[in-house]
Amino acid sequence: MERGRLIDAEWQEETSDGEEKYLAEIVIYAHNRYGLLADISKALTERNIDIISMNTRTSKQNIATMATTFEVSSREELNKIIDKIRAIDSIIDIERNPG
Repeated sequence: MERGRLIDAEWQEETSDGEEKYLAEIVIYAHNRYGLLADISKALTERNIDIISMNTRTSKQNIATMATTFEVSSREELNKIIDKIRAIDSIIDIERNPG
């Protein structure tokens, strides 16, 4: 077997409760304000969501764009999280990124 043809692979570990997790990606648009990131992080933490990554930038028009990746166990859980974030003050819109 040629060493140059091998690729690294990672296997998703099963959670301690045996529930399978899936990566979800959303993009959040909001009017930037003090504490916005903390409010979004709190909404995810309250639902025991593991944030994998978050990339945030703010435009000259003071609109924050936050690309967020986290783990969920179902589409229903993802929809509940989106609803919870949508209820936060200053949120304009949320888009799901199909990945």
